[in-house]
Amino acid sequence: MRRPPLVALLLCAGLLVPLAPSAPAAEATAAPPVVRRVVTTEASVARAATSERWRVKVRGWSKKVHRGRQAKINDCKATLYWGSLPGNQTSPAWLAAHDRCGFWRWDKWLPVGAKFRMISPSGQVIKYRVYGRDIIKRNSGPSDGLIHGDVTLQTCRGAKMTFVYARRTG
Repeated sequence: MRRPPLVALLLCAGLLVPLAPSAPAAEATAAPPVVRRVVTTEASVARAATSERWRVKVRGWSKKVHRGRQAKINDCKATLYWGSLPGNQTSPAWLAAHDRCGFWRWDKWLPVGAKFRMISPSGQVIKYRVYGRDIIKRNSGPSDGLIHGDVTLQTCRGAKMTFVYARRTG
């Protein structure tokens, strides 16, 4: 199994920047309607299938999983920060999210022995059991030695980060 690259963990340091009030929209001139011909090909069907999202489900609460980096996390998305999605795993799936966006549930609801699920776009359910946890007293820095198991769920707790480690059970 591959190891995650040494990357900076700036996952909990998202900043909220107030937006300036928007200027009134310019008057739009009426344009003639555009007619487009849609052609369905095998490639377009495959793209549509992969655009669907996996979901992570803890108890009755679930969220879609998005590929991305800090910007996705700051948008309150469960983010596949590194690794491969379940079902085709060659490396651990490292999911990260802000606790202030509801992902405190990863920290509070998943003690060692707890179960959660990942659900594919087609409805396939993959079950996981938590086998370990960790907390570090920082919210940035290298990830070396912090990503384990089949899935690592990372979230913040104040100025600390919590990690939940799980293995696939079915």
